Amino acid sequence: MLDQVIAPNAKLVHITGTVQSKAEWLQQIRLGRMHYFSSHEVLFQVVVKGKQAQVVMRNELDARIYGFRNTWPLQSKVELVKGPHGWQIIASHASMY
Repeated sequence: MLDQVIAPNAKLVHITGTVQSKAEWLQQIRLGRMHYFSSHEVLFQVVVKGKQAQVVMRNELDARIYGFRNTWPLQSKVELVKGPHGWQIIASHASMY
């Protein structure tokens, strides 16, 4: 499903500042280097302007990232565009709040 909702050329910035392509990020998940257990939503805001949208989310994310499991206070700012097959993520910037 992630492969479908993320655009092929999406730019994904992680809390470390590391920029990854969609393919690199999905590979990290497949290899188990990033494993997501659960998420508790704290904030979810969406602004839609025509065929573009911006989403700001805050979640308490239970995840194991590169061997370290923690509950991360994660904020994600996500940009989407609406194409012929629906909405796709074109950029995501994650940080801790």
